[in-house]
Amino acid sequence: MLVFAFVLGVVSAVLFGLAPAAQAVRTDVSRALRDGGARNPASHYRLRGLLTVAEIALAVVLIAGAGLLVRSIILLIDVDPGFNPNHLLTAQTELPFPEYLKPARQVAFLQEVLRRVEALPGVPSAAGGIGMPFSGLESTNQIAFEGRPEPHLGAGPRAGVSSVSEDYFKALQIPLVAGRFFTPHDALGGPQVAIVNRAFVRIFFPGQSAIGQRVGLSRPPSAWLTIVGVVGDIRYQGLDRPNEAVVYTPFLQDPSPNISIIMRTGPNPLTFAAALRAQVLAVDKNQPIFEVRTMEERIAETLGSKRFNMLLLTSFALLALVLAAIGLYGVVSYSVSHRTHEIGVRMALGARKGDVLGLVVGEGMILALVGVSLGIGGALGLTRLLASLLYGVKPVDPVTFVFTALILTFVAFLACYIPARRATKVNPMVALRHE
Repeated sequence: MLVFAFVLGVVSAVLFGLAPAAQAVRTDVSRALRDGGARNPASHYRLRGLLTVAEIALAVVLIAGAGLLVRSIILLIDVDPGFNPNHLLTAQTELPFPEYLKPARQVAFLQEVLRRVEALPGVPSAAGGIGMPFSGLESTNQIAFEGRPEPHLGAGPRAGVSSVSEDYFKALQIPLVAGRFFTPHDALGGPQVAIVNRAFVRIFFPGQSAIGQRVGLSRPPSAWLTIVGVVGDIRYQGLDRPNEAVVYTPFLQDPSPNISIIMRTGPNPLTFAAALRAQVLAVDKNQPIFEVRTMEERIAETLGSKRFNMLLLTSFALLALVLAAIGLYGVVSYSVSHRTHEIGVRMALGARKGDVLGLVVGEGMILALVGVSLGIGGALGLTRLLASLLYGVKPVDPVTFVFTALILTFVAFLACYIPARRATKVNPMVALRHE
């Protein structure tokens, strides 16, 4: 890639240097000597003006796109995940067969680990289960409802399923909306129960109470689970993904060898990583844990691709802005240097510095405003390609476009003002003798 970039840079320099070089070779020497070296910069100025307009238009498109992505990231960061992600340490473990083939062994392992972890100083609560927020749900099942027609295989309603310990909602600080949480009595051999989230109730029991309803997690249902509680929605897939219907089952009744461990800790969760690993090894010296990270890190990972796209487009936008400013500054400076005599005549005839300043800045700002107008038009069409990367903001967001136009106009004004200021300092007597 470095070699490619180097070759491309050299080829570009050669190609874009051929035009002025060819023009210089075709110069009429006798006419140049007769004119005393004076040149008519009109054609040069127009070409540079067109290039500057194009640079400004491209900068507008890139800055508008970067602005939309920045607004999306800001809105995503403010999304409520449905639980308190602060001070949470998470880890994964996978129990091997045949040692943990029996469900009772799986339950005993998790219970002992949680008992030891909760006894650690600075750990108010710990929980475990299958799956965790921002890591996805282990499974999505076709569900059935007692008293309703049984759907065809594969055509019925579906919901995510997560098996969790009784302190799962306490550790994550997920609010209870109705009913109750799981208790140690929700164990194997007892009545099979479930807790659902608000999205589940909104989708399958609109305007009704879900408490006491019975749901099956397969077709035909192997067992009916009685809904004993409703909890708030949490984000499992990402902050930009909608809340999905979820059925929670007690880990005591629905264990699994694939276990997620969550512990609420003090201000720096990673300092508890060694203690968590030690407690797991104390239960089983051959059992490792992996993917040890904070919940905030898991959330940040789901935003990784969006952050990368934002940083990439923002970098291009800033580069385009700098190039546009340099181009406009160069065009205005070029114009001033070739109009020194004209400016001197104007000032000798009574033009004030403010008049000269307005003349030079005005001509430069005309280029800038044309470029901004073309860029806004292009951005209105091209930013629609970013629709799949945006969250909470439309591809034609007026706030972003107005802000982009103001930024380019301000930068363009500075690029014009500096050479215009220099033009006001021209000495009329020196300018009249110019060339």
